[in-house]
Amino acid sequence: MKKFKKLVSSILITMLTVATLGSISAVKAASAGPLYLGIVSLRRAGYGYQQEGSKVWKIAEYDSENGKTADLSKTIYCIKGGPGFGSSDMATGGVPTISKYTQKFNLKDLASIPSTYSKILPTGSNYNSLMWLLDNIYIMPAIGTDNTTAREEFLKSKIPNELYNLITDDDIDAVQQLAIWYFTNPSGDKYHYETSNFKINSIANVDSNYASMGDIFGDDGWDREDAIEALFQYYITNAKANSNYKSTNNTTSPIEIVKSNATMTKVGSNYVAGPYKINQLLNVDYTLNATFTDINGTTITPSIGIKDVSGNVTATTKTLKELVGQEFYLIMPTSSNISGIKMTVNTSYTSKTVDYWSVADAPTTEQPVVIVNETPLNFSDTTSIVVPKPFDLSLRKFITNINGTEITNRIPQVDVSKLASGEATTATYNHTKTPLKVAIGDVVTYTIRVYNEGDIDGYVEEITDHLPDQLEFIVDDQVNIENGWKIASSTDLKTIKTEYLSKANETTDGANKISAFNGTTLAYKDVKIKCRVVATDPMADKITNIADITKFSDGDGNTVTDRDSQENNVNLPTGKDLENYKDSEINRGEEYIPGQQDDDDFEKLTLKEFDLSLRKFITGVNETAITNREPQVNVTPLKNGGTTAIYNHPKTPVSVAIGDLVEYTIRVYNEAEIDGYVEEITDHLPDQLEFVTENEINTKYGWVVDSTNSKIIRTNYLSKAKEASEGANKIKAFDGTKLDYKDVKVVCKVVSTDPMPTKITNIADITKFTDGNGNKVTDRDSQENNVNIPSDLPGYKDDEIGKDYVPGQQDDDDFEKLKIKEFDLALRKFITKLNDEEITSRIPQPDVSKLADGTATTATYNHPKTPISVAIGDVVEYTIRVYNEAEVDGYVEEITDHLPDQLEFVAGNETNTKYGWTVDSNNSKIIKTKYLSKANETTEGDNKIKAFDGTKLDYKDVKVVCKVVSTDPMPTKITNIADITKFTDDNGNTVTDRDSQENNVNIPSDLPGYKDDEIGKDYVPGQQDDDDFEKLKIKEFDLALRKFITKVNNTEIKSRIPQVDTTPLKNGTGTTAIYNHSKEPVKVSLGAVVEYTIRVYNEGQVDGYVEEIKDHLPDQLEFVKDNETNKKYGWTVDSTDSKVIKTSYLSKANEKVAGENKIPAFDGTTLSYKEVKVACKVVSTDPMPSKITNLADISEFTDGEGKKVTDRDSKEDNVKIPEDRPGYKDDESKKDYVPGQEDDDDFEKVTLVKFDLSLRKFITAVNNTEITSRIPQVDVTPIKDGSSTTAKYDHPKDPVLVSNGNIVTYTIRVFNEGEMDGYASEIKDDMPQGLKFLTDNKTNIEYRWKMLDKDGKETENLDEAISIVTDYLSKEQEKTAGANLLKAFDGEKLDYRDVKVAFEVTEPNTSDRILINQAQISKDSDKDGNDVTDQDSVPDKWNEGEDDQDIEKVKVQYFDLSLRKWVTQAIVTENGEEKIIESGHKAEDDPEDVVKVDLKKSKINKVTIKFRYKIRVKNEGNIAGYAKELKDYIPNGLKFVPEDNPLWKQIDEKTITTDQTKDILLQPGDTTEVEVVLTWINDSENFGVMDNWAEISKDHNDFNSPDIDSTPDNNKKGEDDIDDAPVSVGVQTGQIKTFTTIGLAVLVILSSGVVLIKKFVL
Repeated sequence: MKKFKKLVSSILITMLTVATLGSISAVKAASAGPLYLGIVSLRRAGYGYQQEGSKVWKIAEYDSENGKTADLSKTIYCIKGGPGFGSSDMATGGVPTISKYTQKFNLKDLASIPSTYSKILPTGSNYNSLMWLLDNIYIMPAIGTDNTTAREEFLKSKIPNELYNLITDDDIDAVQQLAIWYFTNPSGDKYHYETSNFKINSIANVDSNYASMGDIFGDDGWDREDAIEALFQYYITNAKANSNYKSTNNTTSPIEIVKSNATMTKVGSNYVAGPYKINQLLNVDYTLNATFTDINGTTITPSIGIKDVSGNVTATTKTLKELVGQEFYLIMPTSSNISGIKMTVNTSYTSKTVDYWSVADAPTTEQPVVIVNETPLNFSDTTSIVVPKPFDLSLRKFITNINGTEITNRIPQVDVSKLASGEATTATYNHTKTPLKVAIGDVVTYTIRVYNEGDIDGYVEEITDHLPDQLEFIVDDQVNIENGWKIASSTDLKTIKTEYLSKANETTDGANKISAFNGTTLAYKDVKIKCRVVATDPMADKITNIADITKFSDGDGNTVTDRDSQENNVNLPTGKDLENYKDSEINRGEEYIPGQQDDDDFEKLTLKEFDLSLRKFITGVNETAITNREPQVNVTPLKNGGTTAIYNHPKTPVSVAIGDLVEYTIRVYNEAEIDGYVEEITDHLPDQLEFVTENEINTKYGWVVDSTNSKIIRTNYLSKAKEASEGANKIKAFDGTKLDYKDVKVVCKVVSTDPMPTKITNIADITKFTDGNGNKVTDRDSQENNVNIPSDLPGYKDDEIGKDYVPGQQDDDDFEKLKIKEFDLALRKFITKLNDEEITSRIPQPDVSKLADGTATTATYNHPKTPISVAIGDVVEYTIRVYNEAEVDGYVEEITDHLPDQLEFVAGNETNTKYGWTVDSNNSKIIKTKYLSKANETTEGDNKIKAFDGTKLDYKDVKVVCKVVSTDPMPTKITNIADITKFTDDNGNTVTDRDSQENNVNIPSDLPGYKDDEIGKDYVPGQQDDDDFEKLKIKEFDLALRKFITKVNNTEIKSRIPQVDTTPLKNGTGTTAIYNHSKEPVKVSLGAVVEYTIRVYNEGQVDGYVEEIKDHLPDQLEFVKDNETNKKYGWTVDSTDSKVIKTSYLSKANEKVAGENKIPAFDGTTLSYKEVKVACKVVSTDPMPSKITNLADISEFTDGEGKKVTDRDSKEDNVKIPEDRPGYKDDESKKDYVPGQEDDDDFEKVTLVKFDLSLRKFITAVNNTEITSRIPQVDVTPIKDGSSTTAKYDHPKDPVLVSNGNIVTYTIRVFNEGEMDGYASEIKDDMPQGLKFLTDNKTNIEYRWKMLDKDGKETENLDEAISIVTDYLSKEQEKTAGANLLKAFDGEKLDYRDVKVAFEVTEPNTSDRILINQAQISKDSDKDGNDVTDQDSVPDKWNEGEDDQDIEKVKVQYFDLSLRKWVTQAIVTENGEEKIIESGHKAEDDPEDVVKVDLKKSKINKVTIKFRYKIRVKNEGNIAGYAKELKDYIPNGLKFVPEDNPLWKQIDEKTITTDQTKDILLQPGDTTEVEVVLTWINDSENFGVMDNWAEISKDHNDFNSPDIDSTPDNNKKGEDDIDDAPVSVGVQTGQIKTFTTIGLAVLVILSSGVVLIKKFVL
C-alpha cells in the first residue's frame, strides 16, 4: 500500500504540474559581515532534492563574491521561497550567483528589526510557530563528522522507531527548509507545501534523472520517504501547536533545587535524607544528572527514594529528571559509615541563536535567510547534609545471687555486629530468661546493667524497679543501701528507685559516665538490688519484676533524646499478664528477649512445686497373690517438664466370685521438688464391696469408716503425726531419676446386690497433704477431695481400659475394677443328614480368639447357612449343639425347636425318641426336649457343659428328624429356629446368661426369608447367641427361552447362537444363566425369508415340558403358512390375532416316544434344551420402521410328569408387546446378553438395509498422457453423520483442454454408499456432438461397450447411435464369484469398481465450446442378481441431483499469438556526441505517445536520428507454439540499415523479416522480444509522423491449429498479430529536445492512473 500511495502521488503530481524550479537563497552567520552566500543543487552526500518539480536548493557559504569553494556545513535556510541568487524566481530559470549579505538581526526580537526588513517576515501565530520550529530544528554537523548517534537520538521521539535510521542529515536539512516555507509562504503559494514529496537524482553527484526514492532504492526507499514525511508532519503539527510560543535567548539555569526542608534520619538499616525537590524554570530541552560524595569527598551511590501511599520512603527506578517537580529522598545503608551526603546536580542545554540576514536594501529582491547556531550552557548546584550522632542507652536485668549462692549463667552475652553494621539500633543481649526456682523466704540479688549503644557519652540519671507482690524490698540490706535504692513513696512500696549512676552522684568527674560505643565493645555500669520472696494468697505461679531507665542525660548532663526509647516508657502488666510476661518468647527458647524498648528488662522466678500422685492396684484375691498389676513408672515426662509420670499397669477387671476377699494396695508417689506427707487417704466403696472391719490388714493400716457414709473409708496411716520416727512417713522429693513412694493396703469382700452389675469399681484419692515440714501446701496439679464419683461407676473409664496407662481424674486419685465371673451358653443348629446321606460340611468351626481376649462375649461359629435343596417327602436330620462360652459350668435344661408348616415332626422316629422330643400341647409346630438337663443325667455331671478354659469350648448335642411336606402356597425356602429355653449353673441353680435370655426367640413374619441378607457370610449369628436356624429350599422348576436368527433366504447364520454361561446358576447368585448372543439387528432386504430358532433351556432342578410357544409378529413380518419349516414345527395362526402364531411341537402330548420332548433338569454343569424353528417373510408397510422386532415366549409348561408347576422366575403368557416395538431394548443392544421381560421370553430384530450406488465420471488420459488430478477424493462424513445419503466427492469439473483428434479416456467409477452389497449391472454413457465413440478402440472393446439407437436398440451404425451401454460390472460378467460385487459401506471406506471408455475429439480447433457427456447407472441388482431399489436415485433416468449420474467436460484448445510494437529509444548523434533518450514506453501502452524529436533547422544535415523499436510476441492461447517469422513494414521517411540489424533480412525496400524466434517454444502466457533499429532519412522536407508496422508472418504448433483470431502475413490492421509504433521529427528554434505530446501524455497518465487504481483498490 505504501508503494501504491507513492505511485499515485507521483502520477497526480505529474498530471498537475510541469517542470518548475524552486529558487532558494542562502546566508552565513558571522560576528560582522559581509557574508557571501550562494545556492547549489547537490548537497553534501551528492544528492539534490526536488519538491513537486522544483529544486530545493542548498545555501552554501563562500569566501567572496567570486568564491569557488562552497561550505555546505551551516544550518542556513531561505526565509521566503522565490527570489535571490541571480533571479526573481529560480523556478523560471537563471544562473545562480553569489550574493553579499551585510544586514544581520536577532530574529527572536521582532521589534528590533526595521520595517524594511521585517515586512517580509510572518507575523502573529505564524511567526510564533516559525520561532518554535527554529528553536527545535536539527543543527547540521561539521562535514566529515559521524553524527549517526546524535541524529538518531534527535529523531527517536519524532518519528516511528523503525524508520529513524533511514533518514540522512541531508534529508533532515531539506525537510527543515520545507517546514520553514510552510510558515513563511502563505497557503496557496507554490512554496507552501502540505506534504513532502521529494525526488532525488538517481546517481550520486550526477544532477539528472530525478526519481522517487522508492523507484531508486525499492522498499528502503519507500520507507525512507515515509520517514521524511513523518518528520515533516512532526514539525508542522508541533509548530502549529505552539502558535503562542515566545522565543528568548536563555542564559540561566533551567532548574532550581529546593533543599530547605531536608533532614537526615535513620530508618531501619538506612540513612534517609530529604525531602528534596527539583523545579524546572525554563521551557528548554535540557540534560540533568547528579553526582554524590561523602562529606569527605568519597564517591557514594545512594538510592533515590519517594514516598509510597503509606508515607514510607521506598526506592524508585526513576531518574532525577523523571522526578522533576516531585519530592525525593536519598537513601544510604548505615553500614556504609558515611558522615553525610553531598549532592551535586549538573544540568546543560543548548541555547539556539537565530539570526536574520539580508542583502542591504533588497529584502524582497534578494533572498532573506536565517542562520541557526547553538551554544552549549552548563550549570551546577551543590547541597550537603550530615549524619546526626545518636544517643542510646539500653538496660539489662539478671539474677546474680540466691541466698548467697552466686549465679553466673544469666549474665548477658553481648553481640554488637548488627549495631556496628548499622542494621540495628540495639545490640543483641543473649541471656536466659527461664524462671529460677525459689522457695518462700529466699533472698534474690538482681544486677541491673546499663549499656551505651550510641555515639554520645551519657549518664543514667534514674533507674526504677517495679516489684510484684511476691517480692519484698529489704530496706536495711547493705547492698540496697550502697546502691542508693529508695522506696518511691509511702503509698507505693513496690516501686523502687535509684540515682546511684547519675552525674550528680559521681564522686569524681566522669566516674558514672558511660562512654559512647567505639564500634567494638559496649561500655556499661551496674547497680544491684536485693529482694525477698514472700507468700501471697493466692500465690503467683511465676514472679516477674521489670526495671527501666526513667531518666538520662548526655555526657555533659544535658537533656538529650534517646534514638529508640523514651523515659518512663514501661507499660506495667498486672495479674496473670505480669506472671506470664514474655512467656511465649521464653517458651520458644529465644536467646535474646527484648524489653518493651531497649531501656527496660525483666527477670523471673518460680516457686518450687509440690506434687503427690496416687495409684491403686489389686495385689491379692483370697489367698492368691496378684503381682502383674503393680505400676511400672516412667519418669520421662517429669524430666521433660511434665507434671506427672506415666504409670503403666493394667486396669482390665479381675474376675471374682461373690464372697471373695480382695486386697488393694494404694501407693502414693512424690513427683515434685518438695518433700511431703499424705495426711489422709480416702477409698470410695461401691455397694458390691464390703469393708472387712476386723481384718488384720485393715487394722494395721488404720482404716476407719466415715461416720456419715458407711461406703467411705479413710486412713491417716502415712501422716506426719503417725510416723514412729522423724521423717519415717515423709515422701522425698523427686531426685530426677526415681520417684519415692509409700504404700497402704485395704481388704474388701465381694457381696451380691440386686441388681448385680457386671463390673465393680472403687476409687481412692488423697484427701489431705502437707509439705515436708507439715505445713499447708498447694499441689501443682491436683486438689484435696477432688474425686467425683460417677453415676455409672461400674462402667467408669471403660473406654480407656486396655491402655497401658489410665490416668485418674487428677493424678492423686485412681481406681480398680473387678468383674463377676459370667455364665454364657450358646446354641448352633445344622443339618447332618438328608434321607440316608450324611452331611458333614455344615458343622460349626468355632473361633474363640475374641472370646479369649475379652473383645466379645460369644465365639465366632463359621458354618454355611445356604439352603439345602430338598424335595417333598425328604427326611432331614438336624443337630443342635450347645456350647459353654463363659467361666461357670452349666446345664441346658430345655431346648425348643420352632417348626414351619413345611416341616413335619416324625413322632415315631428313633432319633426323636432317643433325644426325648415332645410336641408342645398348645402348638403342634413347637417341639421341646430336656435331654441335656441336670435332672436327666444318669451319672453326676454327664450333661454338665464345662466353663470355657480359654482355649476350647465344651459342648453337648441333641438331634431331631423332620419330614418335608407340601403346603399351598409353597414357599421356596423352609426355615426353622431352635433356642435354649431353660438353663442353670453347675449346681442346678437359676443363673443369668450374660448375653441372652430364656425364650428370647421372635419368630419372624417372613420366616422363609429369615436372615437371607446374611446368607453367604461365614458366620450368621442368631437373634441372641442361644438361638440358631437352618434352611431348606424346595427344588425349583425353571424354563428359559432364547430366540435367534439362523438363516436369511438361503444363507446360514451361525453367529447368533447363544453362548451359555451357567456361573450364576452354579454359585446361586442368579436364577437364570447368561446367554451371550448378539441382538444387533440382522440386515435384510424386502422380501427376504428369515428363519428364527426358538430354543428352550431347563435352568431348574426339575425336568419339564414346554407345552406351547407363541411368537408375536409385527406387521412387517408375514407368516409363510406353506413353508416346509413352519409345517414341520406345527405352527398355527392364533384364531383371535392373526399376528400371533403358536406351536405345541415340544409338548408331552406331542411325543412319539415317551420322554423325547422332556427337557432334563440342570445337572450343575450344562443346560439341556429343545428347539423349534419358524420362517417369516419381510414385507413393506407404510410407514416402514427402520427395525423389525418380534417376540416369542413360553405360554404353557409342565413338569417332567406333565403336571402343572410353578416356574421360579417367570409366568406363562407373560409378554407385554411394547408400544415402541421397533426400538424395543435398543438401549441394551450393545450388551453381550440382553434379557427378556422374564427369562422365558426373547426377541429378535432385523433391519431393512438400504441399497445405494453412486457414480462419478472423470478423465484419466488424453492420448497417452495420464491425468491423475481429476480422481475423486471421497469424504464419507455426510453418510456417517446421517446428514446426507451420499458422500462428498471432491474432483475438478473445469473442462480439460484438448485438441481436435485427441483420444480422451474417461473412467466411470461406481461406489457402494449403501448397507447392501450389490452390482452395477449396466452403465450408460451418451455421445455428444464433437466426441466420436471409437468402436474398434481396445479400451471400448475390453469394457464391452455397445451402441444404442434412439429406441434403445443395439446398433453398429455410428450415425444412428445416441448412447452406449456396458454390462461389464454385472454379476453375469464376473470371472470369479464376487469379482464385480460392490461391498456395502463399512463405515470408513466406500467400495468401488471402474469401467473406462474412449472418445475421439472431432470438435474443430477454432471452437471454444465446452463438450459435456453424461454417464449414469442404467441397471442395478443385489448380491444375488435380483432387482433392488436404490434409496436416492432411479436407474436409467436422468434426474438432476441424483448420485448415480455424473458429467465430464472437455474444451478444444485454441492457438493464438499476438504482437505488440513500441519505440524504446531515440538516439540522436550530433558532432560525434551520441545522446540516448528513453521513451519510457511499454508493451502495454496502447495507443502509445508519438515519440517526437525536434531539430533546429540549421542542424538537420548534421544530426543522425535512429529509433529503436521493440517487438513482443505473446502466446495468448492455450496451445504452445512458435512465431517462425516476423515481418516489419518500413514507412516513408525511415530506412533500414543492415549494420544496425544483423538479425534482420531485407526483402524489399519497404519490407524486412527475421526468424530470431523460430525455435522459441512459447507456452501459453509466454512472451519473447526482438529489437529493430530504423534510421531517419535526413531531408529538410522529411518531417512529421512516421508509423512503422510489424506482424507475425509465419507461425506453427504441433496440432497444426490455426490462430483463432488472426492470419499470419496478411497485413490486416486490427488483428492482434500486427501493431504499429509512431515517431515524429520536427523543427524548433531552440536546442534539440525529445518530448511526447502533452495532450497524449496527460491522457496516457490518466489512463495509467485509472488502471493502477483498479489494480490496487478494486
